[in-house]
Amino acid sequence: MSSLSTPREGLLHVVPHLFLGIELSPFDSSSNKSTLLTSESGRNWAIAPALVEIIRAIDGHRNTQQIIEVIAPHRSLAIELRLIEIIWNDLVDMGIVVGCDEVGLQYSSKQESASRSALSLRIPLFPPRCVLAISKVFQYLYIPAIAWVLVVFAISTQIYWGIHSTWPSTYATRIAGGRWLAVLLLVGIAYLFHEFGHTSACTRFGGKCGAIGFGIYWVYPVFFADVTGAWKLPRMQRAIVDLGGIYFQCLCVSLLIIWNYLKPSYAVSMAIFISNASLLPNLYPFLKMDGYWFLSDITGIPNLMSILENLIRFDLSGIRCYRARLQSIIYGYCLLTSVFISNIAIALFIGFIS
Repeated sequence: MSSLSTPREGLLHVVPHLFLGIELSPFDSSSNKSTLLTSESGRNWAIAPALVEIIRAIDGHRNTQQIIEVIAPHRSLAIELRLIEIIWNDLVDMGIVVGCDEVGLQYSSKQESASRSALSLRIPLFPPRCVLAISKVFQYLYIPAIAWVLVVFAISTQIYWGIHSTWPSTYATRIAGGRWLAVLLLVGIAYLFHEFGHTSACTRFGGKCGAIGFGIYWVYPVFFADVTGAWKLPRMQRAIVDLGGIYFQCLCVSLLIIWNYLKPSYAVSMAIFISNASLLPNLYPFLKMDGYWFLSDITGIPNLMSILENLIRFDLSGIRCYRARLQSIIYGYCLLTSVFISNIAIALFIGFIS
C-alpha cells in the first residue's frame, strides 16, 4: 500500500528514518549546485539543494510535521502536501527513507525494488580485495607520459590491422570447431582486461572499487566492474574512468595484433575482429554504456538519458536550457558516433555478403 493512501493527519505524526549508509557528498556537475546522494546498496543520485535540505532534516527524531516546520515554516497547504509526497513517496521509492510509525500504521520499504537495474544475475568473479591488488599494478598505465605512448601504440597497431587485415568471413570459415574455444578465451580475456581498465583508473584517482564479475545486461551476457566510488571524483577524472575500459581493451587487442603478426592465426584474427566490434556499442551514447557515461561526465549532466531520448524524437526542449558549448558537445558526439558506427556496420554487412 502506498504511504500516501494513509490520511494526511496520520502521516504528519510519523517519524521518517534514513536507511543506514545514506551519505551526502559534493558532486562535480555542470550546475555546480548538485549533491551526490549514495545509498548503502551503492546507488547514486545527483540531487538539488532543496532535496538536500529535506534529507538533512530527517534526523530520526523529528516527525513529518516537525520536518516540514523546519523546511517551510510559512507554508501553504499545497506546499505541505508536496513535502509529504516527497518524503513518503519519492524518498521511499528511492530506498532512502523507511518509516518509524508512532501511530500504529504499517509501512514497507521499497529499497529492494528501487535498487534493481538493467544488470541482473550478478556473479562476482574477482572480489574487491583481489580487484584492488590487480588495479594497483595496472594504475601506472594512467601516468600521463606512459598513457600517451600507449595510446599512440594502440592507434598505430589498429591502423596497421585495418590496412593489412582481410574480411572476417575469409577466415571465419577456416576455423576448426575446437579453435572457436580459443577465440572465445581470447575475447573473454580482452573483456576482463576492459573491466580492469575501469577499476585501475578509479584506483589511480583514489576512488573505491568493488568486485568484477559476470552478469546479464537486459538479455546479453556481460562482464561488469563495480566502480560506483568514481561518482565522488571530479568529472574529468570520472570521464577517464569511463574510457578506461576501452583504453585497456585496445591495448589488449594491440598485443593480439602483434601476436598475429609474429605467428598468423585465423583464431587470433577472429578474436581481434570480435574484440574491436564489441567496442562500437560501448561508444554509442544512446545505450547506458561507456560512451553514455563519458558524455554525461564531460558535459556534467547527470540525467543525460532523458535528453537523448528527446533527441531521438527530435524534441530539443530538454537541451536548450544548457549552454551552447554543452549543446555542441552533445550534438557533435551523438552525430560522430552515429555516423561512424553506421558506416562500420554497413561496411561489415557489404563485406559479409560479398
